[in-house]
Amino acid sequence: MSTPQEYPILWWTLQYGGLRYDNHVVDQCGLPYTCKMTLDKTKYDESPLVVFHTHHIDIHNLPPKDDARSGKKAWVINSVEAPVWHQRDEELTQLFSYRWTYWFNSDFVEHYFRIEPGSTSFINRVLRPPIQSLEQKNQLRRDGLAPIAWIVSNCDARNGRHFYVNQL
Repeated sequence: MSTPQEYPILWWTLQYGGLRYDNHVVDQCGLPYTCKMTLDKTKYDESPLVVFHTHHIDIHNLPPKDDARSGKKAWVINSVEAPVWHQRDEELTQLFSYRWTYWFNSDFVEHYFRIEPGSTSFINRVLRPPIQSLEQKNQLRRDGLAPIAWIVSNCDARNGRHFYVNQL
């Protein structure tokens, strides 16, 4: 029996009405095969992983739960939201083998920004040395002029965090 050249990674749910990873090929693992993201549910039997986006899980439309319980399939929960969104159903949560979230302790880390090689990439800009010294920053802070950046995916969250930020 030979190893397939490409494994499908099945997305069972959409992400906010679409899938940005559809047909995306993963080939950075140093393995003799690649993985290709797909929404095609006819690939279920071929796919070792089934990925679910938290907001779009329909508990009445799931693949066989016994496949996850037995280890035949690994289920992956995907979210860039607070844990409350995917910990609402303990029985369902226990079926997931892996987490794909923005937390650094996740099995797969989802980043909010596109990361590209090169000196102008976002990650290199964030990691470059500060433009101002710590002494200069402290003086700005004492003068009430310290700038802040607020990076969120939803400015009008239900928890009202935007009111708190506005007060800052």
